[in-house]
Amino acid sequence: FEVECSAFNNTTSDIVMGASTEEDKQHPGSIVGSIEFVEGDDGFRNIYRKSIRQFIAGASAGMVSRTCTAPLDRIKIIFQTRATIQEPNTIVGCARHLVKEGGFWSLWRGNGANVLKQAPESAMKFFVWDLLKTRIYSSDDNSLVPMHERFLAGAVTGAITQVTVFPLEMVKTRLATAKTGYNKGLVDCAVQIFKEEKGIKGFYRGILPALLGVVPYMGIELGTYDYLKHKYLEFVPEGVEENKASSAIFGAISCVCGGMVGYPLVLVRTRMQAKPHNRNTMTQEMKNVWEAGGIRAFYKGISANFLKVIPATAISFFVVEQVKSTMERQNF
Repeated sequence: FEVECSAFNNTTSDIVMGASTEEDKQHPGSIVGSIEFVEGDDGFRNIYRKSIRQFIAGASAGMVSRTCTAPLDRIKIIFQTRATIQEPNTIVGCARHLVKEGGFWSLWRGNGANVLKQAPESAMKFFVWDLLKTRIYSSDDNSLVPMHERFLAGAVTGAITQVTVFPLEMVKTRLATAKTGYNKGLVDCAVQIFKEEKGIKGFYRGILPALLGVVPYMGIELGTYDYLKHKYLEFVPEGVEENKASSAIFGAISCVCGGMVGYPLVLVRTRMQAKPHNRNTMTQEMKNVWEAGGIRAFYKGISANFLKVIPATAISFFVVEQVKSTMERQNF
């Protein structure tokens, strides 16, 4: 395909067409090799094909990780939305109940919405994070970047992605908590939410606790991952390829660190989304959770959550690195 330079110059002075690096000049036919981002007055600079790779790799990671861990995601939501902390059962017991109630594939109920939400969310997460690091980090040398800048880049990334895909989070939650036969599918569930919640605002029910939870969660998760990975790379000899499995390990560690901080507000958000006609505010829902079991109630379902989110995050970071590596080898 061919893009006229003037079309971009009319909309922004920062983006022009042409070869951007020596590598791009050697591969003029590649998709992103023809795009150059020139530093302008706003300081936006040097965004190469790496960002495009991040977007594609992130989407792939989102689809793979969520599908692999969909049953645990549904069990987690069931635990989060039960009325009392004493209500039964173990994770295995809950899984058996779901299979008995709706069959084996009911464990994947809501996964279509989950993947539809997670693919763009994951793509945007890694793409936006990559862009924000060039804007927020005070040094091109990663070893000199202070931890608060890593946290800020991750936190802003989390806020942007959460607002963008939040309606699909609402649909996914309703599908996961509904009994067999209640919804006919993704579209039917979305229509029901629109009717029951009286308009589009219903799709953003629980957005406040979601943002309050995701900002520290993503800040800690992405900041910790970035720190651990670059510390590891300092010990990798020059010319030796990094072990991609390290990305899965660092992803799992960063996920636990962020999850312990953000989980209580994730639980509140899920409870606000799960029940039709729920008009409780965030503070009312937090009061209900407290009355159901104190501080312990805010961490109800966290074991199921970690069983799901730790492998999901590990798979996600691993797939991102593998896809990026493959695209690099193909000069994409």
